[in-house]
Amino acid sequence: MKRLSLAIMVIGLVFLTLSFNCNKVPLSLVEADALVLLAGNIKERGPTAAALIRDGVAERILLTNDGVFSSWSPQYRRNLYGVEWTEEYLVGASVPREKIVKLPFYASATMYDALAVKRYDDAHPMHRLIIITTDYHTPRAMWAFRKAFAGKGPALRAIGVPTYRLHRMKGKVLELVKMAVYLTKYSFFGRPPVLGAPIPTFPLDQHIAAAGAGSASQ
Repeated sequence: MKRLSLAIMVIGLVFLTLSFNCNKVPLSLVEADALVLLAGNIKERGPTAAALIRDGVAERILLTNDGVFSSWSPQYRRNLYGVEWTEEYLVGASVPREKIVKLPFYASATMYDALAVKRYDDAHPMHRLIIITTDYHTPRAMWAFRKAFAGKGPALRAIGVPTYRLHRMKGKVLELVKMAVYLTKYSFFGRPPVLGAPIPTFPLDQHIAAAGAGSASQ
């Protein structure tokens, strides 16, 4: 068992080392049908996503949903979910609300984010996707999306947004462990989970309006 654990860790380390730099795409060289902004640190990832939309790199931005119930909004007079705060941040950064698609929540994990995007693509086929996340998270995110799409669907690219050096060091260590878990759970001894029905988060009418806007932009 120890040898197996060590082997998984070594494979994860090699994977991260080899793929860390090859999945990043210079901002000047990208174009896509849609951006995918992974749930997380909006202050780090948000400016890049907003700039790409303003520059016309993509017509839609898909927001993955981690189901986090967040802080109070005086404007809406209720607590917003994290995905709703992300939408508000982007609108405040001059991204048209009609270009934002909030995806349903299924479970909180990068693999479920990838599967949620895959389900959206099944209904709204796309040719090119750009995934936006933090730099140290890029390899595992790309691995999860490739696993979810199983070699089919849109071409996938990623932009790894730089983070603070200390956060990056901690993040790399944590990602090594998570990548080993992913390899074990979704590759060596299993396969990606099957999505069920979404778990309600933000109000349904907002979701329908956002999804409709995404469909209209096809």
